[in-house]
Amino acid sequence: MTLTHVTPAAPALRRPWLAPLLLIGGAILFALVEGAEIRFADAHRPRRFDFPRMVAELLAPWLILALLGGGIAWLSRRFMIYRGDGRVVGRSANLCAIAVHVVAAALFPVASLTLLATWHEARAALRGAGGGSWSHLAATARDLLGEYYVVDLAIYALIAAACHAAAFLREARARAQRELELERSIAQARLEALRQQLRPHFLFNAMNTVAMLVRANERDAAVDALARLASLLRASLRESAAREVPLADELAIVRDYLAIEQARFGGRLQISIDVPGELHGAAVPAWLLQPLVENAVRHGVGRLARPGRIEIAARRRADALELSVRDDGPGPDRGAAAPDARPRGGGVGLANLRARLDALYAGAASFELAAGAAGGAVACAILPWRATAAEAQT
Repeated sequence: MTLTHVTPAAPALRRPWLAPLLLIGGAILFALVEGAEIRFADAHRPRRFDFPRMVAELLAPWLILALLGGGIAWLSRRFMIYRGDGRVVGRSANLCAIAVHVVAAALFPVASLTLLATWHEARAALRGAGGGSWSHLAATARDLLGEYYVVDLAIYALIAAACHAAAFLREARARAQRELELERSIAQARLEALRQQLRPHFLFNAMNTVAMLVRANERDAAVDALARLASLLRASLRESAAREVPLADELAIVRDYLAIEQARFGGRLQISIDVPGELHGAAVPAWLLQPLVENAVRHGVGRLARPGRIEIAARRRADALELSVRDDGPGPDRGAAAPDARPRGGGVGLANLRARLDALYAGAASFELAAGAAGGAVACAILPWRATAAEAQT
């Protein structure tokens, strides 16, 4: 298989009229500056100085340079020299571009100085100061080439280098923007994948609870659990595309989940929720609290022969929101606080939660699972404080 390497086309100008306008404006500006320098240099002379006429005479050479400079810019855009910075450009394409610029650089002084010599001869002829013959024109052009050929080569190199630098800068910005968009899309895909892993883990446990109630012939509790499960399913579908939701929505999910678990544990499960009303509008990652509560039920209260208690609390600490789920179970397993450890018996939900927080807040959030001071375990998530759109408008 043969790979064909092509030089990518330069991006089209958004305003095609802008480049000629800038060239003409630059020519006028340089003519004014040069005329002002001559005017101040001859200020001590008593003769009358016609500044507009001087500028008009100086404008022609600068317009010639602007015209040919536009041609250099076009050649630079059409035959860009690349250095393998991520573009698919073969050696032959670069050699072709280099050859074009070498030939153009050699011809640029000839064209520029020949046009300048023609201008000088035409101006002399109009003034009646002689000139106007081909031999005189050739002699003038030869003199100018001998004096300014190297200068014009340097002008060509500067214009071509400036055009290349501007193109490379545009491409670098576009490449950085593409990379940023790629990182965002990867992070979004990662979040969605992790959330999809969380939901089956939670739903299967909820359905097992309903099945247990049905087998125990507890019809009213089973009906209520099914209603709670239906509510959870609706919440799951409703928030399928949301990255952050109000804390109140998370609490509603937790209450439905805990109602199902209380139907299973009966009086063995005691619940305390301490979340001030002013925090209900805080923005939190979707499905944040449920895996923390599920972990406390499964690996905390679920391991106790006696009644157990789960406490859910939220506090605002300056520009941070602190969420905690505490249980009075046997506490985390040894080594569970390590970043690579499997927390509280291997719950996949908490491992995914850590990854979600890292992807969503880029290191600005933290999560810790530790032993409680009075026994049990405390799962604590600290998030940057953000208000949901509805909360911010109130």
